[in-house]
Amino acid sequence: PPELWPERTGITALAPGLRDFFCAPELPRDWSLLRASLPPAANLGLLLRWSTGLAQIEDYYQTDACSRSSILHTWELAVPELLGSSPHVSLAPVEPSCASGGRHTLESTVTVFPFFLRRESRGPFLGKSELLRIFHWLNRNLADLLPEIDDSERAVLARKIHIGQPVLLTSGDAEERAVLRLAIGAALVTRVAGDLRLGATLAARQQWLRAQIQVTRAKLDLAIEHYDTLLARD
Repeated sequence: PPELWPERTGITALAPGLRDFFCAPELPRDWSLLRASLPPAANLGLLLRWSTGLAQIEDYYQTDACSRSSILHTWELAVPELLGSSPHVSLAPVEPSCASGGRHTLESTVTVFPFFLRRESRGPFLGKSELLRIFHWLNRNLADLLPEIDDSERAVLARKIHIGQPVLLTSGDAEERAVLRLAIGAALVTRVAGDLRLGATLAARQQWLRAQIQVTRAKLDLAIEHYDTLLARD
C-alpha cells in the first residue's frame, strides 16, 4: 500500500548486501531514492530464471490434470511412508497451503517435506553444518570411500541425489534446529506423467517415483550410519 512506500517510511536505501541481488529496474519507478541506490543494469540472471521457470510452468499445465493430481497424491503419501520410516529421519509438521479438496490440487497437496536427521533413534538432531555435509554427500558418488561394504550398498552410495539444502529454523541463543527438504517440482511431475522411459504406464512411473524416494532414504541412512568413516576419508 502507498502508506508503506519507502519514501513515506524514511527508507532511502536497501540493507547492506542487497545491492548484490537487486537492480534498479526491478523496483517501482515511484521508489526513486531506492532505485538511485541500486545498479542501473538489468538483472539478466532473474530474466533467465523466469524464462526457464515459465517453460516448466507451461509444460506442467499442459500435462493431463488427472495425471498431475495422481502423481502429487502419490508423492504426498509415499514420502511419509518411505522416508519417514527411517530411524534417522523425523519429518517436520507441514500442512498444504490450501484446504484439502480445494480447487487447486497443487496448493492442497504437500509437495515439500522438511525433515530433521539424527545419528541415533533418540539422539539429538544434527545441526546445519552437519546437514550441509550430508547434503553435499548426497550429490556425490561416495562408493569409493567405503570399499568394505557390500556391492548393493555401494551402488546406493554411487547415486547422485539432489534435495533441498539445509535451512536453519532458529536464531539467536535458541538451540539450533535445522532441516533438509525433499520436494517434488513441476519438472518432476511432468516427467513422471509422460516419460515412457520410466515405465509404460502411469502406475509404473509412479512406482519409479516411489523408488527414487526409497533410494534417497537408503543413501541418507548409509551416510549417517557411516558418518565418522566418511568424514575421515573424504
